[in-house]
Amino acid sequence: MPAQRFAAFLRAVNVGGHNKTPMVELRALFEKLGYADVATYVQSGNVAFTAKAAPDPMKLEAAFAKQFGFASTMIVRTRAQLATLAHPFLADEPDHAKIHVVFLAGDPTKQIKPSPPDRHVVVGREIFVHYRDGAGKTKLKLDAGVPGTARNWRSVLSVLALLDAV
Repeated sequence: MPAQRFAAFLRAVNVGGHNKTPMVELRALFEKLGYADVATYVQSGNVAFTAKAAPDPMKLEAAFAKQFGFASTMIVRTRAQLATLAHPFLADEPDHAKIHVVFLAGDPTKQIKPSPPDRHVVVGREIFVHYRDGAGKTKLKLDAGVPGTARNWRSVLSVLALLDAV
């Protein structure tokens, strides 16, 4: 298999002063694990990298926990998977900070209850969300029964651009 680009989205790092993860150390960890062209985007744990084979998220999580002293779920997607995401609420909401994608570690096992005015759609291992008044004011509970991590659409596009920069 030829080398390809991947993104890893870490859950709950650098949130409210907890689970501190310096991006320079995170990049070094990925390089130590043998990945190339490693880059990060903002402080919330978005890593772009090149690999010859699909990475095992559980091995990434174990190496991360050993180095940083706490666990973080890592959701891995290929560049192609990210490029084919079609956010169903994009046409309705020009503010990319109000539309999010929740990347799930596996297939959802629970139904998410609607909570108007916010909207969501589950497609495969992603939950597409529109927070009409912003994520900070929502009552929507995004418990799909499997671990996941959310990024706003602006961040998703920025990680995709990072993947394409190499």
